[in-house]
Amino acid sequence: MLATYLDLTSPSSGTPNENDPAPNNGLSQAVAAAYNKIPTFMSRFSITDAPSFLRFANDLLTWVPSEGCEGRDIYDVLCMFYFVLGQEPLGSLQARIVPRGERHMSWLSDWMVVYAQMIGSWMDSGESITQESLETFWRCGRYNLHEAVVPEGGFRSFNEFFGRRLREGARDVEGFGDDEVVVYPADCRLAGDEGSDGGGGGGIVEVERGGVVRIKGLPWTIGELLGSCGGGEEFEGGIWMHAFLNTYNYHHVHAPVSGRVIEARKVRGLACFEVVVDEEEKKPTCRPVEDVARQKEERGLTAPNTPGYQFLQTRGVVIIENPLLGKVAVLPVGMAMVSSVRLSVEVGDVVEKGDEIAGFAFGGSDVVCVFEGRAGLRVEDFVRSPRGEGEWSRYGSVLARVP
Repeated sequence: MLATYLDLTSPSSGTPNENDPAPNNGLSQAVAAAYNKIPTFMSRFSITDAPSFLRFANDLLTWVPSEGCEGRDIYDVLCMFYFVLGQEPLGSLQARIVPRGERHMSWLSDWMVVYAQMIGSWMDSGESITQESLETFWRCGRYNLHEAVVPEGGFRSFNEFFGRRLREGARDVEGFGDDEVVVYPADCRLAGDEGSDGGGGGGIVEVERGGVVRIKGLPWTIGELLGSCGGGEEFEGGIWMHAFLNTYNYHHVHAPVSGRVIEARKVRGLACFEVVVDEEEKKPTCRPVEDVARQKEERGLTAPNTPGYQFLQTRGVVIIENPLLGKVAVLPVGMAMVSSVRLSVEVGDVVEKGDEIAGFAFGGSDVVCVFEGRAGLRVEDFVRSPRGEGEWSRYGSVLARVP
């Protein structure tokens, strides 16, 4: 039972020291801290102590997802799991998310990656979906399954359902053939937009000298994002943007511009997912893990999907060379229990605006785009996502227009 490993290896009784910084069973402390904040929410999952959390985590290894009418059930399960792991002392035992920091994969961060991979393997199996569970998604309007292509014989696994295709004509690609029009690469919500289910601040940021993107006062580099040796100086003076895909969204990524693919690869990374309490509703909401010191400063805030983790999570990197805009980097970023990012293109492929370039397996996800300075795009040139809970931009709709 993989989940038992967490209990066996989390800090146990004793005096704090270098090898055991969180004595008296770190998992029990974390569950108690979580329960103290959201007892009613945790009672929905029958989690009151470390053993009950381990049963919950172990059951997820053979979980058959279903959905409620509001489209939050899967989201809540993910939040519940990562909220407990984010409590102290376990939060301090995970790899720190800081720019140019030490890339040390702690034992807990490593466990979280392996656990997510096992969830992904299960979601590829035929046992992960039933006719009864599938019907719950049809009843949830947020999934918009009237747009989906149902394969002959039906969906054979949850991941096949999660990665469902759209019917022909379900999306229009704006400005086809016009390089001055950049389109949204996915069904997503631009981070930072008011009313976002999962968006946070900093959705559109100018790239500074040396390829630096300054987010929440922290200097990240485009080189870190791309997983390259350089600092991404060629994007200096350009724009970095990121958007959030919720669990109910169509989970494929499309080319925001036309051009030739000059890079297509994957970057292995973390599987972290910060969750904070929605103070109004007393339930968790999600955001990526940030530096522990800053978490303490922001305690009590609900700032979901804070930028930063995209630079270290497992992600794909696709760079398209466009004759007018130059290099456009598109990065599908895995979040939480997303087990894989699957690229649909190779170096040398020529893509048209709107062509599929990547897809996700189970979970929520982000998509990042980076534009060179030669594109001439400014923050004010970008089209924001529709306001209101449950609203998002469709792939192929206008993301930006070159001035």
